[in-house]
Amino acid sequence: MKYFILLTAFWVSATPMINLHAQETFPAGKNYGLSEQQDPETLPYSRFDLRRTAVVSSTYHEPVNTSKEEYSLNQGWIVKADEPGAQEYNATVPGTILTTLVNQGVYENPYFGLNMMKIPDDLCRKNWIYTLKFKAPAQKNKNAFLHFEGINYMADVILNNSNVGRIEGAFQRGIFNVTDYLKADNELRVIIYPPLHPGIPHEQSARTNYGPNGGVLCLDGPTFISSEGWDWVPGIRDRNIGIWQDIKLSFVDDIRLSDMQIHTDLALPDTTEASLTVRVDVANLSAKKQKSTIELDIAGIRVSQQVELAPNAKRTIEFSPSRHPALRIKNPKLWWPNGYGTPYLHQATATSFVKGRKSDTLQERFGIRELSFELLVADASHTDKQVRVDYHPLNWLSNHPYPWDNGKRVNLSGGISIPTFTKDTYPEQMKVIKDNKNPYLVVKVNGRPIYCKGGNWGMDDAMKNVSRSKIEPYIKLHKDAGFTMIRNWTGESTEKVFFDLCDEYGILVWNDFWYSTLGFNLEPEKKELFMDNVKDVIVRYRNHPSLVIWCPRNEGYARPELETELVKATSELDGSRLYIGNSRYLNLRPSGPWNYRPDESVYFTQMARGFSTELGTMSVPLVSTMRKMMNEEDLWPISDTWYYHDYYNGKGLYEQTIDSLYGKAVSMPDFCKKAQMINYVSHRAMFEAWNSKLWEDTSGLLMWMSHPAWPSTVWQTYSSDYETTGAYFGIKKACEFFHIQMNAHNRSIAAINTTLKDKKAVTVSIKIYSLANTVLHSEVTTIDLNFNSCTQVPLSFMEKIKEEQNPFLVRLEMKEKEQTLSVNEYWFTGKSGTYQSFNELAYVGLRAEAVRRQGKQTVFKLSNPSQTPAIGVKVKVTDVDKDEEILPVFISDGYFALMPGEERIVTIDHSLSPNAPTYGIYVEGYNVRKGTIQTYN
Repeated sequence: MKYFILLTAFWVSATPMINLHAQETFPAGKNYGLSEQQDPETLPYSRFDLRRTAVVSSTYHEPVNTSKEEYSLNQGWIVKADEPGAQEYNATVPGTILTTLVNQGVYENPYFGLNMMKIPDDLCRKNWIYTLKFKAPAQKNKNAFLHFEGINYMADVILNNSNVGRIEGAFQRGIFNVTDYLKADNELRVIIYPPLHPGIPHEQSARTNYGPNGGVLCLDGPTFISSEGWDWVPGIRDRNIGIWQDIKLSFVDDIRLSDMQIHTDLALPDTTEASLTVRVDVANLSAKKQKSTIELDIAGIRVSQQVELAPNAKRTIEFSPSRHPALRIKNPKLWWPNGYGTPYLHQATATSFVKGRKSDTLQERFGIRELSFELLVADASHTDKQVRVDYHPLNWLSNHPYPWDNGKRVNLSGGISIPTFTKDTYPEQMKVIKDNKNPYLVVKVNGRPIYCKGGNWGMDDAMKNVSRSKIEPYIKLHKDAGFTMIRNWTGESTEKVFFDLCDEYGILVWNDFWYSTLGFNLEPEKKELFMDNVKDVIVRYRNHPSLVIWCPRNEGYARPELETELVKATSELDGSRLYIGNSRYLNLRPSGPWNYRPDESVYFTQMARGFSTELGTMSVPLVSTMRKMMNEEDLWPISDTWYYHDYYNGKGLYEQTIDSLYGKAVSMPDFCKKAQMINYVSHRAMFEAWNSKLWEDTSGLLMWMSHPAWPSTVWQTYSSDYETTGAYFGIKKACEFFHIQMNAHNRSIAAINTTLKDKKAVTVSIKIYSLANTVLHSEVTTIDLNFNSCTQVPLSFMEKIKEEQNPFLVRLEMKEKEQTLSVNEYWFTGKSGTYQSFNELAYVGLRAEAVRRQGKQTVFKLSNPSQTPAIGVKVKVTDVDKDEEILPVFISDGYFALMPGEERIVTIDHSLSPNAPTYGIYVEGYNVRKGTIQTYN
């Protein structure tokens, strides 16, 4: 996160103010973090200190067969520190050193309370040795390869006492030909070397600020730079070193295939034909000349070609429509982002044959889609001449640089910059959008503008637990919230399962590389190491349809020598995406702010414009989550442990607003209950502000943050235990694909359609209720709701209820015939100025009735049989036999009101939930009687 003051700005004039050229002075980073241990008086404190011991074993392990030619080597490892007398532990692979030590009982759960502080910070200051004894599968006359999908920070790989190679950087694979070293019984050792500059973590407490946001660890990028400690995660004691991704052993005959690249090109705006171009690297591992047939099976099409390779030679072959007309596909099934269509995925398989015998097979999953981008660019010689272009990367062959220079920029008012073309005039093949001076980026998929709604992942998990079972529910929560994009902040979530899941759920990925804020954080020291990791990441993930943008760093430009290399690498190794030179300012709105704003109208009047990659606020989780985070003694009053879990920004306006609107909290449950009410409103307002100006100039908003890397009290749309909060349901409401909303700054009504389907003769109604359930006003109108647009609705109501003293509810509803498209509701304080009269309401008991069940989805009708409004209704699911909440579970709505006699349909999705013999519908809310109200099997 940030150490920058927001430059509040409004609509940007296209008038240039200053030209910044590539020769400008590049500001050096200043943040070295702590130079000595923190003053003990400022450290957080609590009461617990528990430790357990570990056990080890040492036998020869059988590799786990995953295919005919590939075996997993994840099981059976032991690890110890590289120092005399060090104890051995059964290692968790994939996993970090800290993962192993926690799983072995050496340390208590670091995510609970202040347990992280009880772990010595020397784990990241020593070498660690992993050892695996394994039996080699019988593979006669084949070449054997060891594959390391990811280690951190550096490793030597030693097989049977022979050093077979080194891996450097957290994001580069290690692939080693071990044919000459493999035996029947093998000992594989991996020596993990820590980063050179691990730094000293800052520990948040009530007596400190949130610290320096990293430090000297940034010098060692490519690594997990936030693991030194940031304002959303404490210092991770091993800095995530270890074997953090899978290890495989594979066998291949003489002709080996690798690094497939698939380009899918549509004849836009026509999407009824796609041209597929596939490149594959082919290597001859033998000492003799070889002829091979390479067969490609892609999206149901089979083509082949011959290749002849000299001894130990390697070359790239290409399958193109010009040579293979069958690679022009009619009416292809396209990959679309969430809400715009199905994210359809295809399989491509390349197989090498020698004299009819299969030698190797390579598979890639991909989507047929084409990316394009709209943005404003300046003329190189006349910077006051600016054109908005529709940039199609595939029109620029992959061995060409980008058509503009990020190092030579034109500054516009409001802190926005635009790049300049590399030549005096823009290229003829560059499509110009006439009479449009909007400077902001628009992302397009298959020729359609995509509203980029989403959030930042600072890191997927603070200890890099990145299994599919761990990560998938988080991605599904993004999908269900209506999000279309995740920003992989400084590239700290760079593993295959992350991109796989984003492919499957239709979530676009903005992918940073591994360094942070220009002029503040330190620059990576080793350019070659940095670029080696960059190149491997590009090659490894370039076929994922979800990945749409490469970006050098967080909040800043790459230093000039790295910028040149990044442009070259992204264009030559990919060529199908946008490389954007800065995560803010360059065709983007300045990022931030990141703290709570009690007046949600400021999002509409002062912030909503363009494309913002970061905007955030406080988000304290539910009572149930807080109790998983710390000991009871630390829960109330707000303690140091809250601050250690990132509460610093909760001081001030956040607490003051809760107290003034709802009455001073008297307990942790009371505080968390009231916090959900303002979390809902503030998070909904952010996205509704951008909704209100959709395509006028707004095109994207990414929350800082949508995802927590560890149990936190700030910057999250859900909590790390998968619990959905007021923030989540506020965002889910605002990001509905068909959405009706009230604009906070002027109380006008707008209807949003972020799909590719028109809706005709849509009915929009407004109904206003007093707290006593009297209807104060109702009105209905009809509109046409065009696809991918914002439509103003001719309804007004404030004059009708301006004299209302007590809180009242405004409910908007949008229907197509009998189908409800959107229900949205807003509480107003009335003249009282507070919602404290909610505290005088009777507690309400709700009812639930099962409507239908389809597979893993169950539909319920929730009703309020009382004479009192039920406010802030939250639905949970429990395992009745165990009397505990089931998570993850996906619920269609939350934090809504049920007026007396009303019903609401709620859908519950158990697709990724633990199984239970009997489920229970559990409800709570502001004045809702807690408990299970319905059980079902």
